[in-house]
Amino acid sequence: MPLPARQSAAAAGLASPSPAVAGVTARSVVVPITGSRADQPVGLVANVIELSKPRITRLVALTSGVGFVLSAATFAGLTNQLNNSQLGASTQLGANPWHAALTLDVGLSALGCIVGTVLAAGGANALNQWWERARDAKMPRTCGRPLPTGRISVGAALVAGLVMSLLGVGVLALLSGLAAALVALATILIYVLLYTPSKPLTPINTLIGAVPGALPPLIGWCAAHAAISHGATNNSAASTWHAALTGEASLGGWSLFALMFIWQLPHFMAIAWMYKDDYAAGGHRMLPWYDPTGRWTGVTIALTGLGLVPATLLPWLALRGSDVGTPTVLGWPYFAVAIVSGTAFAVLCLRLMVQAVRVGLQRTTARTVFLASIVHLPLLLLAMVAEVLVRSLI
Repeated sequence: MPLPARQSAAAAGLASPSPAVAGVTARSVVVPITGSRADQPVGLVANVIELSKPRITRLVALTSGVGFVLSAATFAGLTNQLNNSQLGASTQLGANPWHAALTLDVGLSALGCIVGTVLAAGGANALNQWWERARDAKMPRTCGRPLPTGRISVGAALVAGLVMSLLGVGVLALLSGLAAALVALATILIYVLLYTPSKPLTPINTLIGAVPGALPPLIGWCAAHAAISHGATNNSAASTWHAALTGEASLGGWSLFALMFIWQLPHFMAIAWMYKDDYAAGGHRMLPWYDPTGRWTGVTIALTGLGLVPATLLPWLALRGSDVGTPTVLGWPYFAVAIVSGTAFAVLCLRLMVQAVRVGLQRTTARTVFLASIVHLPLLLLAMVAEVLVRSLI
């Protein structure tokens, strides 16, 4: 599940492969390595954890958690408005909606959201490594993983991936609602069955992979909606399992999906250029495979970087509230952060394109954009959560 396992920030790494990894040939890595590989985890549990790509999984869980927080604020506000309208002016519950979100149902749903997302993401990542074990063995950046080095058997990796995936979907269904579980299931299936086999076939794999990479916020969005709707005073048709994904109140969740989808494109294109030789060795048909000078890669990064500016404003447009509609969840503070950081990132992408067109794309420039992208997204997510928390105290 990308922010999936693909070539994400954690997967790409910020440093070159260690000498022990870089010096191993594709043929030799299929034999378990001892001594020189003392820094690698040992034992079944440790290797299963490595299969799950914990750094990527943490980022996936983070985006799901942000979706949960924004959804809780949105639907708690709507519930508060509905209850106030029913109770009448003499018994108003107050403007602060968080009493509707601070319940046992919401707490259990939040727990299920995080645990279920972690398990589902870890399972998808493990299944991805199981599928790509032969190609991973050919790439210096990935030849030290558990399967190419023989530290875990092919069968054990498959079982681990399936068990984690099923447990993740099950936990979400039990604690966070059917909608959250179905979104997680769709994420796993698209990532493993569509994205993974497309990587050696077409450069469009980046677009395909961006779909499961953008779905985790919707897991959190659906999970919070299910809990708050379950405890609402008026359990109307608005509380049906799919309501979090349909109607005006769902726009906040879909705005997070759009933001995550577009953010991944310049991010992963930069990684694809940084590790173009690795991907070529592994048979991955990334855009740089067809673009030796980096000109079209640079243009793509610039266009998607520019498109990311309005995409960062979509959550603000969806959650800024209105007098007669949804409550205000995000306002001018998030807007300011989004504009400033989005513009700065777009400028870096444009500079990269100019270099690519004039003299050819350099790895150091691509790395600058990559590093900027992994600052840009957490900054946006932090700004969202911080504004929600501040508003909850007002």
